Amino acid sequence: FVATTLQHDIVDPALFGDLNLFSAGMFSSLLAAALWLLLATLLGLPVSTTQTIVGGIVGFAVVEVGFGGLNQQKLINIVISWFTSPVLAALLGFAVYRLIVTFVLDAPDPLRHYPHFVAGTAAIVSVFLVSGQAKVFGWPLWELPIVFVVVWGIAWVATRKYVVPRLAMADARLLHDGHHPRSSSDAAEMSRSLRVGSDGSAHPHASVPSHDEEHHRDDEDHHRDDEDHHRDDED
Repeated sequence: FVATTLQHDIVDPALFGDLNLFSAGMFSSLLAAALWLLLATLLGLPVSTTQTIVGGIVGFAVVEVGFGGLNQQKLINIVISWFTSPVLAALLGFAVYRLIVTFVLDAPDPLRHYPHFVAGTAAIVSVFLVSGQAKVFGWPLWELPIVFVVVWGIAWVATRKYVVPRLAMADARLLHDGHHPRSSSDAAEMSRSLRVGSDGSAHPHASVPSHDEEHHRDDEDHHRDDEDHHRDDED
């Protein structure tokens, strides 16, 4: 989609008459983009490859056919997307992070919803890749929901059956060895509660303490330590 936009939608190649002239202009825009990307990288500046190439194409097209040869509506849409994309990405990033915090990091059973996130990620990436090929080869777009469901199902089953049990056992082992940031009492409780069934599914019966509970338990531990030191001083 991006390649098609750069080749035909910004400026019409037919306006150049000679396709060799248009090819030379495209080569010059690529060379200019490469030089600017190299300079920006050396200077540590944030840079976008697509924006750079668009600017190069506009530059050589203006020289040869003038501003009237540009598809101004397409350029306006491209510039608008440069401003809307970061905003939409920020909103989506906020929403996804809140979901992860709510259903994984602060959840009583973190592994319960973990397969949904893995399967959803795999399905979305697969649909994105297939949709790009569908436009190239002319595949019907009604196949995309099928791809999403099939990939989601395979990823969910694989994660639930093979990944979750190993994560549960690894978490229990870390808790038991004292390498996890939870307290030793939490380690013993979690180690006893984590069980992996014969079907490969994990069954963590004990709830994982939230961040507030961990802080409260740490305060209690510090308070007990202070009392012990105080009794030692009295003795």
